[in-house]
Amino acid sequence: EMDHLALAGSIAVLEYDCGLNWVEVFDLGAVAAIFLAPPTPERAHRREGEAKFLSTPADLPRFYAPEAASQRLREGLALGGLRGRLWGRMSWQAVEAQTIAGIIPGTNPELGKEVVLVGAYYDAISPAPALAPGAEQACGVAAWLEVAGALAGHPPRRSVLLVATAGHFEALAGMRAWAARSRQLEKGAAPQSELETRLRALKPAYYLGLDLSSHSRQLGLVQAGDPYRVRTIQPPLYGPLLRLAQEWEEREAGGQLVLGGDLKPINQRRLVGQLPERVPVEGAAFNLVGPLGLTLVSAGDERAAFDSPLDLPAGVDLANLSHQTRLLLHLIPGLLD
Repeated sequence: EMDHLALAGSIAVLEYDCGLNWVEVFDLGAVAAIFLAPPTPERAHRREGEAKFLSTPADLPRFYAPEAASQRLREGLALGGLRGRLWGRMSWQAVEAQTIAGIIPGTNPELGKEVVLVGAYYDAISPAPALAPGAEQACGVAAWLEVAGALAGHPPRRSVLLVATAGHFEALAGMRAWAARSRQLEKGAAPQSELETRLRALKPAYYLGLDLSSHSRQLGLVQAGDPYRVRTIQPPLYGPLLRLAQEWEEREAGGQLVLGGDLKPINQRRLVGQLPERVPVEGAAFNLVGPLGLTLVSAGDERAAFDSPLDLPAGVDLANLSHQTRLLLHLIPGLLD
């Protein structure tokens, strides 16, 4: 429908939810594109964010106009058009991301020699790098902080290593680096910190990741997730996990299933644990180096606000997130004991 437009030398102004039409305006001669801020968060869906990324580098200048600027542009265009000049600068910097980690020693002399890793990622992305509020994307690390506080106040029998990593949206870069370093320590590498010295005295049992969003009250247990193809097994902890889930469902959910995945009864639990699409999970990185990697993911949520410049706190359903967190506070301490 844009074939008749003459855009040579023009700056194209498009609604944010334009799909891939922004690429076509450059084919028609436009020298730059401006995306108008969506009038509602629903029009800043994750899939629209994905459409703003290309798989190859391209010199196609594109800009995001915040709400006030978008309003002025809409008003001017409604009067017949605008003339303007664009300046922009987005400087990329090579930085060293930080991993946040801490150990809670186990209270049992024998079980305390095992360590269970409980992790989450803490970063966010957006098509507009300077506008990545990441409220919905912070649900996992928010619950992780609640779990960390509970475990610190009431240490479990097994030791716990709490890990929060960055680089989730760069093929799990932070967790891949942590998993690789853990493998090096197991093979005899010299510790480079007090934390690594303490870790060498502990035997990794498994990794349990938290990858949450707020528009669901159900969790799915993911063992072998994207982006890596890894083997799956039926680990012994599935039995205790199922028992803990059933306790919660009977006491807090009126018997309704709230935990899904490859748990019994498999048919019903798989339905509960369905995800709209496969998502990269931190536990997949640990499956590559040996220890079992599991991730608890919010089920049945399309994560519409992810990767959006409008992923703001007002869009987070705190009641749902609180419900999921309370479930985690029942499951995780029980597993660790």
